[in-house]
Amino acid sequence: MNFSRSHDTKSEEFIEHYLKFRKKAAPPSQVTAFLCWPPAASVRLYRRLSSQMVPLCVHNGCSRWPYPQPPGPDEMALFLVDGACHCAISLLDQANASRLFDPPNTWLILHSNEDEVSQHLLNDHNLDTQISIEGSSDNDLDHLQNQDHKTSLDEWDKKEESGPSIKMGGSYQPGDIDPRLEESTRLDVHKWNALMNGLNLHVGTQMFLGIQTLDGGFLLVEVYRMGRGQSVVWQLFAEWGSQDVIRATSEPELSRRRMNLHLAPLRVVVVVTNNDTLQHFYDIHNKHIDSISKMGFVLARHAVEMLNASLVVRYDPSWGYMVNGSWDGIVGYLQRDEADLGGTAVLYTSERAKVIHYLLMTTPTKLGFVFRQPPLSTVRNVFTMPFSGTVWISSAALLAVCGLLLYAALQWERLSGDNMEDPKVNDYLKSMGADQKVSWSDVVLLSVGAVCQQGSPIESRGTPGRIISLFLFIVVIFLYTSYSACIVALLQSSTNSIKTLKDLLHSRLDLAVEDIIYNRYFFEKANEPIRRAIYQKRIAPKGSTPRFIKLEEGVAKVKKGMFAFHFEVGTGYKLVSETFEEDEKCGLTRIPYIQVVDAYLVIQKRSVYKEIISVAFRKLQERGFQSWAWNRFYTKKPECISRGSSFMSVGLIDCYPAMLVLVYGAMCSIGVLVLEILVYKSFIGSLLSMKLFVSLLLVAAVIIIVAEAFPSSFKEISEADPPSIYGRVLGFISARLANIGEVFQVVWRALSDTLAAIFSSRETPVISPRYGGHMSLLK
Repeated sequence: MNFSRSHDTKSEEFIEHYLKFRKKAAPPSQVTAFLCWPPAASVRLYRRLSSQMVPLCVHNGCSRWPYPQPPGPDEMALFLVDGACHCAISLLDQANASRLFDPPNTWLILHSNEDEVSQHLLNDHNLDTQISIEGSSDNDLDHLQNQDHKTSLDEWDKKEESGPSIKMGGSYQPGDIDPRLEESTRLDVHKWNALMNGLNLHVGTQMFLGIQTLDGGFLLVEVYRMGRGQSVVWQLFAEWGSQDVIRATSEPELSRRRMNLHLAPLRVVVVVTNNDTLQHFYDIHNKHIDSISKMGFVLARHAVEMLNASLVVRYDPSWGYMVNGSWDGIVGYLQRDEADLGGTAVLYTSERAKVIHYLLMTTPTKLGFVFRQPPLSTVRNVFTMPFSGTVWISSAALLAVCGLLLYAALQWERLSGDNMEDPKVNDYLKSMGADQKVSWSDVVLLSVGAVCQQGSPIESRGTPGRIISLFLFIVVIFLYTSYSACIVALLQSSTNSIKTLKDLLHSRLDLAVEDIIYNRYFFEKANEPIRRAIYQKRIAPKGSTPRFIKLEEGVAKVKKGMFAFHFEVGTGYKLVSETFEEDEKCGLTRIPYIQVVDAYLVIQKRSVYKEIISVAFRKLQERGFQSWAWNRFYTKKPECISRGSSFMSVGLIDCYPAMLVLVYGAMCSIGVLVLEILVYKSFIGSLLSMKLFVSLLLVAAVIIIVAEAFPSSFKEISEADPPSIYGRVLGFISARLANIGEVFQVVWRALSDTLAAIFSSRETPVISPRYGGHMSLLK
C-alpha cells in the first residue's frame, strides 16, 4: 500500500476549517475522502470531522479506492481528493465519465509543496487528450455566430442544420491566471491547467484546489469553465493562514460569483406557431398571437443580458409531446442537450417532469371555457319566478275564496227573483242572461278573466256580489302589476347557474376549443369522467369533425351568445375588448378545464446553469420586469362598466312556456269538442252527466298543462331534502304524467277511428244557443 511521502497536520487543519466555512452557507450532506495518508493521519482527520457532526467516509490508499458513486437526489456531496496520490487522475477521469462534476457536488483537491507524486503524474498524463463536449468546438461556435436566422417555419425539423437565428456578443477571452499561484506556491499552473481542460467542467462546477503556500498556509482556488469550448477559469476564492480562519476573497454565493459569463453562448429554444411572430418579438403588433412566446423570449433576453452571455435562439412549433417514443419541441431540445433554456413557458405534466426540470413560474397562464352567461329564460321558467311558492298558494287561495263567495252571491240573486219594478230593466237583464242559472264553470271563467284583465259574460246585480267583484279586481290588479314588472326584469336577466364543468356539459351552450397544439393534447388525454364526456360528446362526437377553431372565430361566436369557447384568456381578452360592446362584456364567465398549474420556465435535468438562471429570473421578478412583460403582451379581463344600459330582444325561447300553455289550451278545447260530439253520437249522455265528465276532463287538462309548462316547480318540490308528503305526492304525479303524451296519442287514434265510423251513420247534431254555438248534448 502506497502513501504520501510526506504529510503534515496543516492539511488536516485546513480541511477542518474548510468544512466549518462551508457549513455556514451550504453544509454537505456527506463527505467522501480519497487519501494516501498514513493511517494515523487518517484517524486524526476522522476524529476532527466527527466532532463537527459531518458524516465522513475515508478511503485511504489507492488499492482501497472504490469507483466514485453519485449521491442521491437533492444531496450535496463533498469529494475530498489527495492530489499526491498516483491514482488521483484516474479517479477524476472516472468522476468525469459519471458527470460527478455537475452541481450540487463539490470537489476539493489538495496540493502540498512536497507533492512530488503529483508532478510525476502530470508529466506522465497525456495532456493532449481532451474530453469532448458535444457541439462545443470553436469552429462550431464561430459557425453559430455567423449563421443567418431563418424566417421559414418549413425548416424547423432540420435541427442539425438550422443553427441559431439570433446571436448577441462576441467570443470569450479567458482572463489571466492569478500570478500569486506561481509566486507563493510550487504549483505548476500550466500543467494543471492542461489537466483541468480535459475535464468536463462548466459554469456550475464547484471544483476547488487547496494549494499549500510556501509559508504553510493554503489558497483555495476554484476552477470552472464559462461555456462550451471555453478555456478553464482559475479564480482565487479564499485564503487560510496563521489565524486559523478561512478568509473569503470573493462572493461566497456561487450565483453572485459567476453571474458574468463573458459572452459564453446560452442556447434558448422558443415556440413559434405563426410566421408573423418572427418579425414582432419585441413590439405589440398582433400581441394576441404567440403571446406566451413573446413574453418568455423578452424575459429570456433580459436574463441573458444580465448574465452577460451570448443568446443563441432556435424555433420550434411545439412545446414538447411524446411522438413515436421520443420527445419533440422544447422538451426534446432540452432532453437531447440541444438547448440550455426554454424561452417559452411550459405547462406542467408528470411525464415532462421526468425528463426536464421546472425552474420557476414566469407566465401566469389562465385557460378555460369563456362564455356569456345565457339568458335566465334558457334555463328556468321565468313565468313562475316572480312570486315565491307561498305567494302563489296565497293567491290561488284568495281566488278560490272570492270564487266561492261570488258563487254564493250570484246564486242568492237568482233565487230571490226579480227585484226590479221596471219591466224594461227586467227584460234587458233577461236578454243579458241575468236570469240564467250560475254554474261553477261560470265562476271559474269570471275569476280567470279578472286575473287576465278580461271581462265576463256574467255580472252581479246585487250589492254583495258587486262588492266581492270589486275587491277581487283590486287585488288582482296589484298582483298583475307586480307580476308584469318582475317578468320584464327577468326577461332581461342572465343566469349564473352554469358554474361547473358538469353544468356546462348539460347546458344548451355550444362548445368549441381554440385550435392550438396543447389544447388538442390535453383534451384528447383527459381521463376524468366529466372532462372526458365534454370532449367525446360536445367537442369531438363520433361521426363529426372535432370542434377546434381559430381564436377570432371562437370569440366572434361568444359575442353572439349561447357559445362557450376554450382559449387562453390573456390573449383572447384582447379580441374581446376590441370587438364586444360595453354591455356585452358584462357576464363573461370562465370555467377551467385543463388541470394544470401555471406555465413554468424549464431547463435541462441537472442543468449546469440552474442556479444562475434561477437567480437572474428572480431578479427580473423582483424588479418588475415580469409584471411589465405580462402587461405588455397580455390583456386583463374587460371591466363591466355599463351593465343594464341596453335591452335584449325577447325571442321565442323566452316565450316558450306561455306559448306552451296556449298550445295545450287549444288542444284541450279541441279535445272537449271532439268528446262532446262523441258523447252525443254514441248516446253516452244518457248514462253519464256531461257536466261532470267535462269538469273531470278540465281538471285533468289543468294538471297536464301545469306539469308540462312548469316542470321546474314539480321537480324542486319532489326533490326536496328531506322529501315531504306533499313533495312525494307531486313527485308521484309528475312521474305518472311523464308518459301522458304517449297516452294521448293512443286515445287520439281511437277517437279518430270512432269518429270516422260515427259520422257515417248518425244524424246531424243540434246547435244549442245556450253554449254560444258549441256542440251540446240534447235529447
